[in-house]
Amino acid sequence: MIQNLDAVIPTPPSVSDQSAFLRLITSSITEPFGGFYLFYWCIDERENTQITRDGGSIVADSGATIYFEGSVANLANVPKSAAWRGKYFHCMVCYRNSKFLTPASPTSHHYIRKASPIDLINEDVPTVPTNQALSIQNNQVIIGADALSESSSVGISYRFDILLNDAAETTIGGNEAALITFYSSTPRFVYDIPFAQTAKSYAHVRICAVSAYGRASASGTLHAPLSFDSSLFNEDLLDYLALKISEKVQTQDGTPLTAK
Repeated sequence: MIQNLDAVIPTPPSVSDQSAFLRLITSSITEPFGGFYLFYWCIDERENTQITRDGGSIVADSGATIYFEGSVANLANVPKSAAWRGKYFHCMVCYRNSKFLTPASPTSHHYIRKASPIDLINEDVPTVPTNQALSIQNNQVIIGADALSESSSVGISYRFDILLNDAAETTIGGNEAALITFYSSTPRFVYDIPFAQTAKSYAHVRICAVSAYGRASASGTLHAPLSFDSSLFNEDLLDYLALKISEKVQTQDGTPLTAK
């Protein structure tokens, strides 16, 4: 329990991403027996930060704050944070008894690519989609916006709201009886205006970002005038309809009609 440990060098910890936490494992030390492990770690944006002992202190050469996990076993679990995605996790381990501490192991490095599942379901309101663009072409409403950054879009979906009426400007509140909504993983939507809705004069649209928790942030409402496009129907379809109608309709004196 009080044996000098200067000759004992722990192996650098392996770091594995377990989605909700990082698992740190070093080789088991059996001689001397009865000690415990101290895993020292930090988070920063440098790829090769080194964690070392400086006298009685543990420091990172990047200046990052050092944390530690103590364990009687040769492993420890560190819960992940949402802010860690896209950063580097650095870790070294020391073994100690009641009096002495071993030299520091080499530092291990791990780039955090995956967000924790517990980070996907939170109460944060997502960022509002920006740079909305609206156009109406061939009786289609086309709207798009910039996708949220990769670091802030985990678990995010996009909702398209459209309201058709005769008012030049209507701000969508979300509870309108005639409001139509669609969802997508990308902030781009194409909506074919139904023939029954072509009598409406204006389209009002917006894009919302919706978190996995259900929180939504809405962009401002965009407005566009509608006009019936004569190219909505294919000419061959119109000729076919005219022919079928002419077969069923006749003049007052009984003369059959012919298609033009």
